[in-house]
Amino acid sequence: MFVLSTTILHVIGVRNSTDDTTILAGAVTESMILNIFTSDEKQSKAASICLEGLIEENENIRNALLTNGFLQKVQQTFTNQSSSSSSSSQTSNASPNYLISGLLDIILKLLATADDLQPISILIPLLNEMKTAGEKNIKKKIEMLLATLNANGINSPSSESSNEKESKIQQLEESNRLKDEKFRQQEEQLKQNQEQLRQKDEQLRAQQEQTRASNEKARLSEQQKLQVQEQLRTKDADIQRLQNEINQLRQIQAPSSATHSTQVIQPVVDRNATIQDNKSELENPDPTGQGVRLERIQDLNRKAVALKQEYLSVSLNKVIKDGIHRIEVRFEKFNQYGFSVGSVGIVKAGYKIPYPCYPYGEPHAKNMLLYYGYYGNIYFKGISTSGNVQFSDGQLIAMELNADVGTLHFFVDGIQQPVFVRGIKEAVKFYFYIFYQDSSFSIVSVKKLPVPTAKTLPNEKIVQW
Repeated sequence: MFVLSTTILHVIGVRNSTDDTTILAGAVTESMILNIFTSDEKQSKAASICLEGLIEENENIRNALLTNGFLQKVQQTFTNQSSSSSSSSQTSNASPNYLISGLLDIILKLLATADDLQPISILIPLLNEMKTAGEKNIKKKIEMLLATLNANGINSPSSESSNEKESKIQQLEESNRLKDEKFRQQEEQLKQNQEQLRQKDEQLRAQQEQTRASNEKARLSEQQKLQVQEQLRTKDADIQRLQNEINQLRQIQAPSSATHSTQVIQPVVDRNATIQDNKSELENPDPTGQGVRLERIQDLNRKAVALKQEYLSVSLNKVIKDGIHRIEVRFEKFNQYGFSVGSVGIVKAGYKIPYPCYPYGEPHAKNMLLYYGYYGNIYFKGISTSGNVQFSDGQLIAMELNADVGTLHFFVDGIQQPVFVRGIKEAVKFYFYIFYQDSSFSIVSVKKLPVPTAKTLPNEKIVQW
């Protein structure tokens, strides 16, 4: 899912008509092609459909596919398919039918929208071989392709003219020149940023020195204050001691029959004690038992393991209406490019989490708020709020829910994050999200706190519940 999300970000850039549309179009098509040729059928089909839409909408995308080697990759795939079809037994080079079908759909879309169809002619010999074998649906698409090419007067591969080759060489040289210029500008910008950073470091060191001097002055002043207070306390103690001696002398001189009283020592009650929750457990959202395995930690279901690659959201069975509650968790086997693609968050207590459940999508997004480890963003009701750090497998991720005031704060390895949630005026539950097969999360602790540990940060940002 992360790769497809990255692709969509590129697509948005192209559709927003950014300055360098040619470079962005190449980036989009390269990313899409990688997803089309993946072994994941669902991901490949999704990428094919997305690319067809972009071909229809954007001329730069069409031109990129005709010139960036995509047709040569299709040619190689069709060659493997043709060789496999002619063999008496299936070979390891055979391409899956969903890939062949998706590539044919993309070529059909190019035929319907592109101005220059000649580059597609390189596929004609292979199409003629493939139309005699294979699935009926694939044969039909091949016949449509050949008929369209023939109708446009293209019935055999032809070599490009020297002018066309020269034009392409010039285009490639210009593209490389633009990339070099962009790289040079980026290097220059990097140097400027490094110089600014150096200057800021010097300013910070100067400020730290000023702060140190100020703190030292304040420390000396505080030390003098403490010395004065100690002197006063000593004098008060001397006065009290003398007063006691006077009273004892008076009792010796005039003994009385005063009744002795017994002092009752009352036990001290610690009103700041943290209460460990040793009852709450994870709820299994999968009635089939095929998607998740709950494991015991200290005789409680507090670890969830994904048994297959599917959207998996698991909640704690603790309904929180009041009080201050803190939960700590760690993810395992869920890193991608150094960061976890897992999430933690809260869900409305009355909302039943199904299986599978993708908390970013509707209708779940209206009822489930999450903190996403890969980007560090908070997502709720279709809105993304940045500002928190990314987190990884093995880090201790904590949520502190103060139901008395309606706030939710996040911590990574004990460090409070600036983006928090406000306005929670209903009962909620804690929940967690994983996706990959064998990925997991484990609950480290669940506590009820006497007082909140979250503080007001200077750079805090609010997400309204």
